Amino acid sequence: MPYEHFSRAELECRCGRCEYKAEQMSSGLMAFLVWARKRLGFPFPLTSGIRCPAHNKAIGSKALIHTPYRNKDGSVTFHSVDIGLSRARQWALLELAVEESLIVGIGIKMHGADRSRLIHLDDHPMRRGKRAYWTYP
Repeated sequence: MPYEHFSRAELECRCGRCEYKAEQMSSGLMAFLVWARKRLGFPFPLTSGIRCPAHNKAIGSKALIHTPYRNKDGSVTFHSVDIGLSRARQWALLELAVEESLIVGIGIKMHGADRSRLIHLDDHPMRRGKRAYWTYP
């Protein structure tokens, strides 16, 4: 397992066909998630991590934030996760994420059944350090 508390299956693309691996997740984002998991003391089930462009399209997403980011050196990294959490746990994680300057993208879905609620967190370089917040319908 590449990161404490997070399985390879949670991190890797759900398509089952692409070559992207959990080790290509942003080390900064993963360090934050591991730290936050230890600090809060409850699991963060990842509902989405790496998405290849084909899988992103297949699930109907137009957002490129989950897809490969090509670095200046030619390597590819991934910079976002979706986390399924109940409402009370969402607030606890949000408090930590807002305080962490590395996290520049924060999306929240707080309605519906607990299994459909999520928090999106990212440290995507395309944001150029400018923080974005949004909610999901």
